[in-house]
Amino acid sequence: MVSGPESISPNLFAAKLNVLLVLVLLDCVCNGFADSLWDPSQYVMTIVFCGVPIALQLLMLILFFMLLWNTFLLRYGLLLELWGELRAVVAFSLLRFAISLAARVPRILAALAGGSREEHWANPMNQAAFCANNIVSVIYCSWLLRRSYALADVRFYKPQPGFTDRIPGNLSNLRGGKMGAALRGWTGAFAVVAARQACCSVKARTPDMSWNAALEDQVRISKHHGSMSRGELYQKSFAWVIILLLGAALEAEVSGSMRNAPEAGLAEPTLIATAAHARWRRRPRARRQSAGDGEQEASWHARYAAPVKLTRRYCPQRFAVGDARAQEHLRREGYVILADVLTPDQVAEATERFWSYLSASTAGAVQRDSPLTWQSHLWPGQDYNGLINSGGIGQSDFMWYIRSKPKVIAAFADVWGVDKEDLIMSFDGCCAFRPPSVDPRWRTRAGWFHTDQNGRTTGSEFVCAQGLVALTDGDESTGGLAVLPGSHRSHAEIFRRWPLERENDFFILPRSDELLAERSPCKPHVVPVNAGDLVLWDSRLIHCNVPAVHRFDEAPLDAALLELGLGEAAEKLLPELTSVADAAWTWALHEATFDDILSSWGLSSPSLREDVAKQCAVWAKQISEELNCDSSVPKLTRLVAYVCATPRSSASEGTLRLRQAAAVLGATTSHWPDRCAITDAPLNRAGLVDFRALDPLAFRLIGCASHTRDEAFAELTSVLRHLQTRADPGEATSLSALAEQLR
Repeated sequence: MVSGPESISPNLFAAKLNVLLVLVLLDCVCNGFADSLWDPSQYVMTIVFCGVPIALQLLMLILFFMLLWNTFLLRYGLLLELWGELRAVVAFSLLRFAISLAARVPRILAALAGGSREEHWANPMNQAAFCANNIVSVIYCSWLLRRSYALADVRFYKPQPGFTDRIPGNLSNLRGGKMGAALRGWTGAFAVVAARQACCSVKARTPDMSWNAALEDQVRISKHHGSMSRGELYQKSFAWVIILLLGAALEAEVSGSMRNAPEAGLAEPTLIATAAHARWRRRPRARRQSAGDGEQEASWHARYAAPVKLTRRYCPQRFAVGDARAQEHLRREGYVILADVLTPDQVAEATERFWSYLSASTAGAVQRDSPLTWQSHLWPGQDYNGLINSGGIGQSDFMWYIRSKPKVIAAFADVWGVDKEDLIMSFDGCCAFRPPSVDPRWRTRAGWFHTDQNGRTTGSEFVCAQGLVALTDGDESTGGLAVLPGSHRSHAEIFRRWPLERENDFFILPRSDELLAERSPCKPHVVPVNAGDLVLWDSRLIHCNVPAVHRFDEAPLDAALLELGLGEAAEKLLPELTSVADAAWTWALHEATFDDILSSWGLSSPSLREDVAKQCAVWAKQISEELNCDSSVPKLTRLVAYVCATPRSSASEGTLRLRQAAAVLGATTSHWPDRCAITDAPLNRAGLVDFRALDPLAFRLIGCASHTRDEAFAELTSVLRHLQTRADPGEATSLSALAEQLR
């Protein structure tokens, strides 16, 4: 079993899925019996069989939520991401719940009143509700199972290696494609059966109606017997279970036959070499994806592409704030570097405030001059990308110091062509890379190129310019922001190739996408910066942060293992890892459980696992040594603060009010200023800004209507009082303490 701060236990995940399957089967059994017991002495059982499915549905919804419990969605408070996954499930659950109530409440009332089946079925509404409940219930149960099992393949579980193969056998492939089509076929067949069963249950029909012989027999039996025979009862009750199990069995059979079958037409020629040994998992096809599976396809496509190669020593032009050419460069290339928005003294002051915030927010656990305190169990950032977006960083004195700088504000005012007082600023966080020469586990992972704008929901027009202020020099030797210049012009085409169901704007581009191919006109490179520079980029632009570039980043893992005589291991590791750097990173981050990880990926030989682990340790040591920096003077490899501003007119009055509440609560948000998507709200002021020290313009950036400090501070105080009146007792205590701190 693999577990840890950045992982999810496959065994626990599998146990939850098994419990969900049991709940579905119980739901099927109860629905089968509910309309079959009409003997007055059986009214208690009737009520139980009608009421239990309603309770089971609530448990299914809770269990689906628990499947997401240990993902980074909740660990890092990504509430919008979570809602994007839960929204469809909640909506469908409410629909099924309403239909179940419409079908079961009259049935319970009839049982309590001792009514006959003829009277009950004489009501057309009962007939319609029964038919709708049968059809919707089986579609809901099948869809919920498929959605739950498919979660193991989405990117929210990516920090956990070796997931999909740990899901229990016969129902481990309830996904899209051919297997999903098979399950939908069974669901459709059962929907027809349920509709016919509903028709035959209409007990008030006259005998001269043109039913087929089978339905006439069933109606006749129903009319002449007070209760059904045991055989008929079992046949009706377990019809639901049989259909679902047949669909699952067919899924497993189709999946098993596909695992070893070769498939032609890979999306990129470079995929052929790296996917040659990946027999146990389905390989990507060169086809246009349907609207429902774009995100899942993106997840498993990324496992088969060659490592992305960065252009070296790229020297883009730098501009001064206010230079009209900068806006043209932003429109053409999708990003621009604005030089010296912070002076050297301001950079030093901002860096000092960053460390002061870390010390205060961790109760002194993290100290600037002691790298031993920078370990992951103390450090607030994310190991795999260096982002810090929790602990109140969005309202820290450090972040407000940078947001309030005149040139930062002026740069965004130029982008939008508005006055600086007509802007609102995001409550975003920062990014810090710890030196891998001190600890190889601190090296972040590369290759997660993404766009922050969903083409289906937000559209493919220019609506947002993101930014970062660099507090350290950055290039390939340190790692930093990597971009695909001009890729924002292909934004609409990307989402035609990879359409998404969800509304969330974050989307990782599959490594097999044509924009990342070697022949693509968009050549990825690290944006070089000097401390004090501001980089702006279009939200449509394909980008990500990358660690200090190393030759192992572009070394295919299968070739390296084959050269070392470990070809058998390459066959098993290739579906999970792409480059030598990936293997070294996984070993460094999961050293204690690396043997378990290799075993879960199919390396059954202990000696082979030992050889692979030793080689990964060698590679990790080489990376650490070759990226050596002066560890006698502890210094972050990279430190940047994220900033983003949009016109005040882009936000509704409700959003502006919410932004004020977010500010007083110490909340961190996404980079969208006009949406105020809160990702973290610690309800304390440790290390956070004292609003009384801010200048009046900062209050306008929050969303206050007033132009003076006193009036704006009164607005925030009013928002806090409003929050106190609506809080529960526990929250009210925290808010009262917060109010004292703000006075």
